[in-house]
Amino acid sequence: MAAPPPDVSEPDMLVTAPLASGPGKAATLTGGSHGAHHAPTHPHGTEIFGSGPDPAAEHGGLGAPAVQSLAMAGVAGGGPVGRTPPRPAPNATGGVNKLMLSTGVLDLGRFVPGTLLGQRYRIVGRLGKGGMGEVYRADDLKLGQPVAMKFLPEELAQDEAALSRLVHEVKIARQVSHPNVCRVYDIGDIEGVHFISMEYVDGEDLSTLLRRIGRLPVDKAVQLARQMCAGLMAAHERGVLHRDLKPANIMIDGKGQVRLMDFGLAGLAEELKAAGSRAGTPAYMSPEQLSGTGVTAQSDVYSLGLVLYELFTGKPVYRPQSMAELIELHNSLPSSMRESVAEVPDAVDKVVLRCLSKDAALRPPSALALATALGGADALSAALAAGEIPSPELVAASGGRGALDPVKAGAALGAVVVGVALVAGLNAKVRLIERDAIESPVVLAADAQRLLTAVGAPPAADRAYGWTERRREGSSPHAEMMFWHRTEPAAILPERHDVRVGPEHPPLGSTGSTLLIFDRAGRLTEFRAEPSDLPPLAGDAARDPWAPVFERAAVPQEPGATAEPRRVPPVAHDRSLAWAWTTADGSRIVAHGATLAGRPVYFHAEPQAAPTSEPADEPVGAPGSGGEGSSDAARFVTGLVLYGLLILGPAALAFVNVRRGRGDPKGASRLAGFVLASSLVAWLLSARVVASASFLDLIPGAIGGALYAAVLAWVVYMAVEPLVRQVWPQSLISLSRLLSGDVRDGLVGRDVLAGCGLGVGWTLLVQGLYLLPVGEPPAPRPVDGQTLGGVREALGAAVGSANQAVLLTLVMLFLVPLARFVVRARAAADLAVGALVALGFLALLVKQTGHASPAGQGVLAVVAVVVAGATVFILARLGALMFMAAFFAAGLLDRFPLTLDTSAWYFGSGLVAAVAVAGLAAWGFRRTIAGQPKPAW
Repeated sequence: MAAPPPDVSEPDMLVTAPLASGPGKAATLTGGSHGAHHAPTHPHGTEIFGSGPDPAAEHGGLGAPAVQSLAMAGVAGGGPVGRTPPRPAPNATGGVNKLMLSTGVLDLGRFVPGTLLGQRYRIVGRLGKGGMGEVYRADDLKLGQPVAMKFLPEELAQDEAALSRLVHEVKIARQVSHPNVCRVYDIGDIEGVHFISMEYVDGEDLSTLLRRIGRLPVDKAVQLARQMCAGLMAAHERGVLHRDLKPANIMIDGKGQVRLMDFGLAGLAEELKAAGSRAGTPAYMSPEQLSGTGVTAQSDVYSLGLVLYELFTGKPVYRPQSMAELIELHNSLPSSMRESVAEVPDAVDKVVLRCLSKDAALRPPSALALATALGGADALSAALAAGEIPSPELVAASGGRGALDPVKAGAALGAVVVGVALVAGLNAKVRLIERDAIESPVVLAADAQRLLTAVGAPPAADRAYGWTERRREGSSPHAEMMFWHRTEPAAILPERHDVRVGPEHPPLGSTGSTLLIFDRAGRLTEFRAEPSDLPPLAGDAARDPWAPVFERAAVPQEPGATAEPRRVPPVAHDRSLAWAWTTADGSRIVAHGATLAGRPVYFHAEPQAAPTSEPADEPVGAPGSGGEGSSDAARFVTGLVLYGLLILGPAALAFVNVRRGRGDPKGASRLAGFVLASSLVAWLLSARVVASASFLDLIPGAIGGALYAAVLAWVVYMAVEPLVRQVWPQSLISLSRLLSGDVRDGLVGRDVLAGCGLGVGWTLLVQGLYLLPVGEPPAPRPVDGQTLGGVREALGAAVGSANQAVLLTLVMLFLVPLARFVVRARAAADLAVGALVALGFLALLVKQTGHASPAGQGVLAVVAVVVAGATVFILARLGALMFMAAFFAAGLLDRFPLTLDTSAWYFGSGLVAAVAVAGLAAWGFRRTIAGQPKPAW
């Protein structure tokens, strides 16, 4: 197909409408003409309506009579109406060209064929003329190739600010290099006449083609549509918006390939109009562009949707007779393309109509997503088959919308809600807090305060208390729950930001400090009091100072036999005591005590068969185990290996990926930002806030810890993501969309909903395995003491669980490149990943179920292998985001005390977890059914 001859210029119409214009307000119309290279537009200035002999009738302009009369006025005047005639252009020798011919029959423009410009360009002929100036075909004598030269209006040379912005636009546009984009070469001037040199495309614009043949066959239309998407995406990746996408700006070259024109040059039109005006080709503008509220990539997607509608049907979407009518048409969705052309695939019809949604958030998130939805070749599979690493944008655009049928999505949401209720119901059989009816911390704190008063403890300035776990040697994998209460003469704060206040943090040591520990039944097992300056006890308290202690102690009520003290009290004292009791089953309970000036300062009671593992409770000078040094060395080596694998290894990989430009820095930064924010929020909600300068000292450490976690997440993601994208790209589709900012995507919602279901299913599996009658019955499962500290601390634990879910998923993904590095064969590497995951699940099941017998652990091993296989399968095909949601849901249900007993003092804390899981699932349900028709019940 040949380019249009020099003198064949099509009428064009320039429309300027004040920002305040609307229904009932007239628009100012001026005329012009253009050809193969059309004048660009700007979203906030004046724009150009469609081209052709009859823009109104064929391509959505305003009324035909106005178009014809104004176009003729523009041609007769040799340029736009109301403008000052341009200065004479330079001639072939650099001076003024005296042969500027203009007649009513043939308009050669400013340059006649053969004119030599700047000793480099020889004019071949004029291609067209419009509101943005004239376009000529020329030969670049220096490079020996044809070019298109767009000579800009005279007004531009008089506006330095506009010229500077134009130069910036051209700099950006030059970066766009793609087979489906017409290249912009350079910007220059010859004696004050500014021009832009561009690639010369020998072909026919889409507007002319559609007028000539009507419409294209569906297969060819899909092919051209995907090429348009590819060209538009290439520009968007460079931050270039088109802002005037229409058939007249789309060339079909001699090989039948799409070439998009005038990228990034639309900003000039605004500079040529009065301030406060709105410009564009209204029939191809998005609603937000038409209203002047801003232009984004979704605005170009809207315009592309209008072009595609015309490409498939052969007729434009809108044929307005006025601006007011066009604004009214935007309030309704166009009819289906299948009503006009039944051969259009249903998927193509739906995605094109999505492009035309008035709400930009409902449109495809990118041109690449649109190309994927159009069908045809699978770009993701094609990239993998070619041995290439698909880009993050290509991964995000793959996988379809992910929308679920409302009935199926509703069933999944219902299953999550019912599953959470089942978890709460089964907790009555598996949770220690419900089986033993653990008392409220507030009640136990009051009992502890009464006991301190009875033994004559000094008044305190601050106190802290709560439930926590204590693990004893030789016991089951589950720790025992204990309640602690401590008082201090100053504010009680931890020594580090990452340590919670507890029975041992900060260490007891200040004068007047006290510590009491109760077992889960509320009986005293330990008491410590540091020396104070109080006077000796008097009266009944002096005669029997131990009576209040034995009243609450975890020992028989009858007096015990005096025994030889075998413990050295960890506090200052002047007398040591010991008592022993023999129970009905033959076991012994031994208690140790100490006094100072007649006041009890130490008490410790426990069964003799389970000695404490605390070093402070061991007798002074007792022989060591002899293996402490070797065990410490083993821990050091293990920690060093893990540190190298999980930190140094990803850091090296991330460095390589950054150097090669293979990572997704935008996604990594957003993920790191989430980790940073969640870490700080979790700390603020969980920290013990005290009006003390010491609390302010913890803030820098908390910020540093959050930054460390964020940097670690960034490094691991930058290290792992490109390799996973090469091996399991499907696993990153929904996560890539979420990290690209598309939080309302249906696939994101589907994976979040499914992940919540997986998390609930895992928790029910653990509870079922706990109740499995295999081997010795395991001990009741404890709960995280942080979740029992009130709603504020429970919220902090919930936010922290989200952070942990992200990091845990990244670590699991890191196993993929790690296994590929060690084992080169793909199948063997996948088996290695499965084996590592199975070991991890086995350790987790042993910890969560408490089965210690060989029979029980054998069952757990089989379950771990099955779960690991399912995990690898799901992770490779469905998504990492799904596992983030699953780890989050399972973590909450495992840590929190869910219960159906609304009168329980911990019901509110458990409700936090239930609402978080169900709420997240409901959000996923909402997103995955967005835009789906409601079921007919």
